[in-house]
Amino acid sequence: MLNIFGQSSYGLEAIYQNSLFLNGFIINNFHVLTIFWNLFLAFIPLILLLWLREQYENTGFKKNSQKFKAIVVGVSTFLFLPNAPYVIADIRHLLNYCPIDSINQICLNNAWMITLFFLYSLIGWLVYYYILAEFLKLIKKMIGNKMAEYCLFLIIPIISLGVLLGLFNRWNSWDIFIYPVEVLRSILFYITDFTLFINWLVFSLFLYLLYFIGKFLFIDIDFYGLFKNR
Repeated sequence: MLNIFGQSSYGLEAIYQNSLFLNGFIINNFHVLTIFWNLFLAFIPLILLLWLREQYENTGFKKNSQKFKAIVVGVSTFLFLPNAPYVIADIRHLLNYCPIDSINQICLNNAWMITLFFLYSLIGWLVYYYILAEFLKLIKKMIGNKMAEYCLFLIIPIISLGVLLGLFNRWNSWDIFIYPVEVLRSILFYITDFTLFINWLVFSLFLYLLYFIGKFLFIDIDFYGLFKNR
């Protein structure tokens, strides 16, 4: 197996290793506080996108200082985008939370965790969809409808790659600044290794599918109006 695993010392896992208190909140070897941390990270890009849209509406990013600020916030938004669909991937914990000898592979004492992870993943899907919806609205205002559609199709594979870098390699959004060489090396594995590339491809296809199903099912929420009138 390729050595693709990250070595971040600035993530939640590292905090858990050094905190007896936080390790007390565990059910079936799953850190329950991880749910709240991951949801916090998932909402960050939505908030940043709303701020960018507000700034564009007010200033048009005409001054150099405004452009610089927009670039900084834009890059931060881009790095945090994968955190919402990453929440969906956390449902994997259902695969190993039951003892091997469980009847019909169902944990009698904690069967309720199935509904917990389902709801948790559903929230991740909702946030993921609305982040892309807000992204599309901003791009349409800045460069037009057609380019917005192109940007949407280009960004989903990048989001998918970000999810896999967190899922397999255990990198965090901010690790690109702390371990740039190591993160880039991990990215190259997804191009050169067939198994990782197939995972990336299939994951990207499902993220496309989740977005377009969300577009059909979910109502259009004016997050910008809510944000502007905060």
